[in-house]
Amino acid sequence: MAFARDALPVETRVVWDDLVAFDKTNLRDVLIRALAAYWSVRLEEESHRAYKALQANSSALAAYEQEREELDGTLMDGLGRAYDRC
Repeated sequence: MAFARDALPVETRVVWDDLVAFDKTNLRDVLIRALAAYWSVRLEEESHRAYKALQANSSALAAYEQEREELDGTLMDGLGRAYDRC
């Protein structure tokens, strides 16, 4: 199904056209960048929401902190250098 740009509110089309002109690009690239930026914002919001929920559950938070402590002990195991060569 083709995208109907005309179905967008006038204000949105104006912003879209301004971004195309400002970045010297096309409508498709502006949309791709806008969706990527929106996804990043939503991911950050959901991460904050999940961490707040984790903090509200003391036993889950303790288990999480224990797991992080255990994983922190592997930081100097040299695996990063081995994977860099792959």
